[in-house]
Amino acid sequence: MSGFLKNITMATALASFIIPNVVKAEAGAWNLDIDSESSQLSDSKYLNADLNPLDHGQEQSSRFSLVLHIGSRHSDGAYGTSTYDDPNQPDDTPEDEINEIPYNSENLGIGVQYNISKRLNDYIQPYWEAGGFKNSYREPTIYIGYGFRTTDKLFGKLPLALGLDVTLLKGYKIKEEEYGVPFTGAILPYILIGSEKSRFTGKIGWIPKQLGKITNAEDPIHTNTFSINVKLGKISK
Repeated sequence: MSGFLKNITMATALASFIIPNVVKAEAGAWNLDIDSESSQLSDSKYLNADLNPLDHGQEQSSRFSLVLHIGSRHSDGAYGTSTYDDPNQPDDTPEDEINEIPYNSENLGIGVQYNISKRLNDYIQPYWEAGGFKNSYREPTIYIGYGFRTTDKLFGKLPLALGLDVTLLKGYKIKEEEYGVPFTGAILPYILIGSEKSRFTGKIGWIPKQLGKITNAEDPIHTNTFSINVKLGKISK
């Protein structure tokens, strides 16, 4: 458990370094004096501007969310075999399933997501994310990534959104050793249950077999991931 906590600490430290610098960079691009107590616009030409979320950034609600990683589901129950006999296995276990090592479905972890202030258009909201969790091979893993999600305008009053995460991960030792690389990557299409104004949003990811080949070349599987996003701070009405 200590290794997992260490990786979570590293991920938190990484996020605390990257995200404030992203915020400062955006503030500089908008001519914001973030060090002043009033935090007012330093360029007078913006004082009478129409602060439309599409033209000048999002409404001034919280851009930060806490990501609570819960678990996953795999189309195959195991990823390999062990060299020891499992005393808990029934005597009638098929020979090809003896000593199988099941995937870990309890991928507990925590992360943070920062919505970039300027949307790409009416329908696309980009963001940065970083965090850590225990992966399907029971290895502590940290990640940093960039993603997109649809805004409430796509489905109207229906509390749904579609998105895509592109992440870099450190901790999949089995794959890092197999391919001789220091990191692994992941592409995660997902669906969100909840609106942009929801405090809590459910996130269901899906890695199809075609993408599974990247992480399990010998026997690709499809995987579902489950997490909850908790918006921090103020929520605009």
